[in-house]
Amino acid sequence: MRFKNMSITKSFSISLLVIEIPAFLLIGFILAMLLRMSNTTTELIDINVRSSELIAEARLSSNIAARNAQTMVLFPKLIDEAEAELDSAIVMLEQSIQELAYGLAYASRQNYRWRMQRRRGFGYASSNEYRPRW
Repeated sequence: MRFKNMSITKSFSISLLVIEIPAFLLIGFILAMLLRMSNTTTELIDINVRSSELIAEARLSSNIAARNAQTMVLFPKLIDEAEAELDSAIVMLEQSIQELAYGLAYASRQNYRWRMQRRRGFGYASSNEYRPRW
């Protein structure tokens, strides 16, 4: 049956389906890509914000430790109190640095995976030619 010989309702419904099916497929593909990009962006922002917070905490802890060490030197009568604060500041500093190192290692792994997916057409790298040299 030719398109000219069809009734108006049939030709209208066929032309509507021919337009709508690719449009819906395109909309679905675009939504999937936007969702994927949103998740990646959110993860990157979370990593960067948390890294900035940890750096600020580490700087604060190191300043507190330095201040308490200075107090111990300048005021020998306050050594016990300053030593306790110094120890807690050093523990906080170590925790911040460990968490920061873990977060940066995680971000580095994610960045490596992302680069390998881009090189391989969204597949994981399987050969040694794309592996890092460290």
